[in-house]
Amino acid sequence: MASHEPLAADNPLLRFGAAWNRFWFTPHDAFSLAVLRIVVGLILLYWLATWTPDLTAFFGPRGMVSTEVLDELGFGSVPPSRLSYLSLANSATELYVLHAVGLLVAAAFTLGVFTRFTSIAALVVAMAYIHRAEFLTSQSDAVMVILLFYLCLGPCGRCLSFDRWRAERKQAAGVEQDVTWTATPSLRLIQIHLTLYYIIMVVAQLTATYIAGPQTISFPWIDGTAVWWLAARPDSRWIDLTGLLGSSLVLINALTHLLMLFEVALIGGLWCRSTRRLVLWGTIPFWLLLAVLSGLGMFAALMCAAGIAFVEPSRLRRLFAPLGSRSGTR
Repeated sequence: MASHEPLAADNPLLRFGAAWNRFWFTPHDAFSLAVLRIVVGLILLYWLATWTPDLTAFFGPRGMVSTEVLDELGFGSVPPSRLSYLSLANSATELYVLHAVGLLVAAAFTLGVFTRFTSIAALVVAMAYIHRAEFLTSQSDAVMVILLFYLCLGPCGRCLSFDRWRAERKQAAGVEQDVTWTATPSLRLIQIHLTLYYIIMVVAQLTATYIAGPQTISFPWIDGTAVWWLAARPDSRWIDLTGLLGSSLVLINALTHLLMLFEVALIGGLWCRSTRRLVLWGTIPFWLLLAVLSGLGMFAALMCAAGIAFVEPSRLRRLFAPLGSRSGTR
């Protein structure tokens, strides 16, 4: 056996295979997935709750987004509305019952109740609302669905959950270890997808244009005016910062280029251990500023939540240590 080791070390295919297996299948602490489940579950609950006041106005039999309207806007032989269980409601009462069931599923998923089932059910609930009103969705909905899908793949209910508490009550907590290879693919997929999202954001911003004059096309993220154009949109911003920003073109240029540079730094910085902690802390003020300027608070929260996949589980365990061992914190 020893005579074959140098040959294996010199074989690039074997080295690639070993690196591939380490990347995807090295056992990882499932605690990271548990924290991500709670954060995404709370955002899902909030998102579902925002539909409640206008539920019948949008989705009712005579609502603005009735099944008839969606079928007319459908494509092929499968209109989008038929991919949503909300389309089964024939009255306001039935619609509110289905909405209440969706809220209960989201709550159960957040608490980690029968997580193997409720993680899939939560994804179905989110997709039901998106399919029912495709033209009312935003970029935040896409990120939420992506995270829900990846959480379905891994053991996100193994820690900080009712499932863990129930297992300990049955003295079966030692049957499944928190460190397991099944958590790794989910975390890796989230990490890769988040990195691709940042790459797409940078490319989109570098190529974004607006008409600055009769024959002039400007690139706001390159010329340093993008922050002003975000702040000047009264329909979406949280706070009117035009008074502050309008007094200094240097401040506008500095903030715009600083945001761009930080996005570029995120792409590589998240994968480098020496810079990962710094850039992860930097995402909080980065997304907070963008949320204030653009009004995309839910999108900003989800992008911050996705960064949990890069956080060391040991740090998360220390953060949640006050919850005690019954939540899986050791």
